[in-house]
Amino acid sequence: MSRSSAVPVALAVPFALYALWAVQAGVRAELAAPSAPIEKGAPDEKKQAEARVRAEKWARDVRQTSVAALQVRAPGPEEKIEDADCLALARAAAARAADLTDLEKFLSGAERPAYTGKLKERYAEWQAGRAKLVTAEGAVEAWLKAPLAATDGPAAAGAMKAFEDLVAAYRTASPFADGSRAALWQVEARVKVLEALEAAAQRPFDDVLALPLPLPDPKVNKTVERALGAPAAVREHVRLLDAEVAKVAGTKRPLPERLAKAAAALARRGDEWAAREQLLALLADPELLTDPGKAADWLPKVRAQFDKTQSADARELIRRKVQQYCEAFVPRAARLDASVLVRDKETPRVNVKVVYASDAKTQPLSDHPGRLNEFNFATLHRDFDQVTWPGGFGGRDALKPTPASLVARDFTAARAAVTAWTPAAVEELKKKCEGPDAGVQQRRREQLDTLPGAELVRDPAAPEPASPWTRENAKIWTRLAALSAAMAKAPALFDAK
Repeated sequence: MSRSSAVPVALAVPFALYALWAVQAGVRAELAAPSAPIEKGAPDEKKQAEARVRAEKWARDVRQTSVAALQVRAPGPEEKIEDADCLALARAAAARAADLTDLEKFLSGAERPAYTGKLKERYAEWQAGRAKLVTAEGAVEAWLKAPLAATDGPAAAGAMKAFEDLVAAYRTASPFADGSRAALWQVEARVKVLEALEAAAQRPFDDVLALPLPLPDPKVNKTVERALGAPAAVREHVRLLDAEVAKVAGTKRPLPERLAKAAAALARRGDEWAAREQLLALLADPELLTDPGKAADWLPKVRAQFDKTQSADARELIRRKVQQYCEAFVPRAARLDASVLVRDKETPRVNVKVVYASDAKTQPLSDHPGRLNEFNFATLHRDFDQVTWPGGFGGRDALKPTPASLVARDFTAARAAVTAWTPAAVEELKKKCEGPDAGVQQRRREQLDTLPGAELVRDPAAPEPASPWTRENAKIWTRLAALSAAMAKAPALFDAK
């Protein structure tokens, strides 16, 4: 007998024993009843013979009823049961046998079983649901095994919606759907979507970090739009993953070790992607470079996101972006004073010209430290002749810089020497701007804050590049002081170790 057959047999045994007991009890009662007393003469042999036949027939009916019940079947055609009580019990056993046989067929997983019991319509319905369940389960497993390309947040959401529809079809296919298994599938699918989304999000993030600051408006730059959207999508899917893992825990069904480790790792990286999202928002701040005091507030915020970043590569990218920020935050040069000293008297720069005997001829003074000015007029072109101004002319000694122009020259030279932005480099730059004379240091700081910034000029004869710096937004000393204070609060951003 197979294992599946043993189940209905075990269930039938108590019923058969009860049937046997009931019939035998009746037989005993009838056989035990005394015959009517005979008043006269010897016992009636005919009546005694009839009683024996009747008793044997009952005994046969009991045996046949017991055999049929114990074998969980209806009596065969050769098993003629005449006693009404035995026949009723045999028929009840037969009906129960049909139900148990239907159960055995259903549990066996046969493809097209023929059900005969009183629950045959229900079993047929369950059988059809089982077929749907197998189909739905196959669709879920196929989705989990297929490659997935979740390139952005909407694509990831669409992929999960398609999977959730498959799981919903599985849950409604049959009352025998395994809810705990469906919850496990949900976690596995979320992990798969998150891993694909992470892989797709890395490239836009790296590309954006290579853009100049501040970052372009995401409404007009698709790369920035994708880079900003991906971390938000990752963060949302991590939140949903946490809820799905908790749901599995509620089913008392443990997550497979591989899946548990993957979910835990994604949860940790979710914090990092949230930090990246905040970092990109900081890099897109429109006042990033225009506000002279921005560094004091901005760098500590970047440090907070840096501390949440686990990847060594990502941390190095942030450090490089901070270097880029410092390079753009501090003007590369300072324009000279609007006035010059002509024979020790302040004269508007625009009124002074330098005359050469060579092809250079007559040139106006520039306020750019890399073009013709009071520091290089005697050597920039060949054959210097003289300096002219309204109402006069003079030689080399007639033209000198103002104190403000000396500050601009010192800053520009010291700024060009900065190759890496560190707290020490900024302090050295500040010292060069202040100069060695403590008595004029405060005045030099104030003068530096009045000078417009400028871009570097490599060729004095080439057109001057456009510059965003003005007298109002440059505030060079204010920038250096804010940067120095911010670096002290975020040293890890400048430590390459």
